[in-house]
Amino acid sequence: MQRPGGMNQTSKSRVLVVDDEPDLAGPLAALLEGEGYAVETAENGEVAWSILRTRAFELVLCDMQMPVLDGVGLFKRVAADPAVARTPFVFMSAMSRANVARLLGGAYPFVQKPFRIDDLFEAVRTNLRGADDDHRDR
Repeated sequence: MQRPGGMNQTSKSRVLVVDDEPDLAGPLAALLEGEGYAVETAENGEVAWSILRTRAFELVLCDMQMPVLDGVGLFKRVAADPAVARTPFVFMSAMSRANVARLLGGAYPFVQKPFRIDDLFEAVRTNLRGADDDHRDR
């Protein structure tokens, strides 16, 4: 069953879920797939960076605190690479919004853990709509 405002199956947006907790990343990917998104997962920022350099995504849903390369490090790499710099991020963290903004150097889309699934879906939909607007502006 599709939620109101969910995607239609013919236009799957690609979402990369980056989280080092398999008990969160796996079920989260399954929920997003159930909403009609094409989803891949990465267990840390380094793996995500390798994926982003080879495949295009309309959105990155990224945990802040991970081993190897954290969400901030991944975001900075992406922002510095013109090939992927316009890829929108939604961050997930148990940290407060103020702490996340301080680490990122500004306000970015953010969902605080533990989150309500509806809040997460709304953040994903909102930021995918913004990405669609960016693509039309090009």
